[in-house]
Amino acid sequence: RRIVAMSPRGLRTLATALLLVDLAAQSQHWPLPGRELMSRADSKVDAPAWVDICDWVREHTPPEACVLTPRGAATLTWRTGRREVVSWKNCPQDAASLVAWRKRLIECFSIDGTMTNGVRSTATLGPARVADVASQYGATHAIVPLESVGIDELPYPRLHANDIYAVYDLTK
Repeated sequence: RRIVAMSPRGLRTLATALLLVDLAAQSQHWPLPGRELMSRADSKVDAPAWVDICDWVREHTPPEACVLTPRGAATLTWRTGRREVVSWKNCPQDAASLVAWRKRLIECFSIDGTMTNGVRSTATLGPARVADVASQYGATHAIVPLESVGIDELPYPRLHANDIYAVYDLTK
């Protein structure tokens, strides 16, 4: 067998070609003219409606508000500066905090106490579960997808809604 060595010019050409391929692949995430800038973290939510509801929360809730968000929401804190009860994205890194984070996820979204059978919104688990979570974790507001089963049973005032989400005041 014969090993073919590339010339320095050939290596530069190959490296340039690989960089151009990577550049083309990555450019889909760039905020180019005509593209709406969306965080990759918002891939689990309806991004334009999510941004709208986060803007409303930022402008109409107190800075100390704590929000109960839908499962899969990831940018509330970043977009609003408000705390949230729990977020899939904000996973702690130490053992004790990880156990507490998992407990919050189960309390907010689990049907049966496991991580495998979860709902999108705590509202689906009923008004009593929403009240328990709000009381235990100091939630003052909830963002609920309008498609959520049980949304009509929530006894809280609806403060704002768009086509996808509604904000509720959990203090009243």
